Amino acid sequence: EMTIRTKDGELITLSYKDISEGKITVKDKDGNTTRIGSADLSQVPAWVPKAPDITDGISTYHSDTANEITGQFSGKSDQTMEQLKVFFDAETSTLGFGSNSSKSMNLNDTNVITNSYSGDGKTLTIIITEKSGEKTLINTNYTEKK
Repeated sequence: EMTIRTKDGELITLSYKDISEGKITVKDKDGNTTRIGSADLSQVPAWVPKAPDITDGISTYHSDTANEITGQFSGKSDQTMEQLKVFFDAETSTLGFGSNSSKSMNLNDTNVITNSYSGDGKTLTIIITEKSGEKTLINTNYTEKK
């Protein structure tokens, strides 16, 4: 383990094993935990929909405070943008999310759609990027009020 002293005098201990795997976990003096690093989806709340074939995890971020849980993860899928939009619309409908918005753009053979959903103290933003000849990139951001 490695211990670092911040400029505020707080001590942060990091595991060499986690660092070698591209993960960093930091706990503050109030017990709030933030995890950053390689795609470990085990901390993602069960209510957050994940494309069934998501692979090639790129990154994750997860923070758990007294007031809310927030996070982000990204990965790739063989499904098309439209198939993924239908999947996420259906999943969030099942969750009872009453609010939904969508924005899209096309730039240099790259299509991007941003879908935002909310309900019951939870918000979900899904950014889907599709480029010809490549797997579809899915970036998922979530927040849950406690």
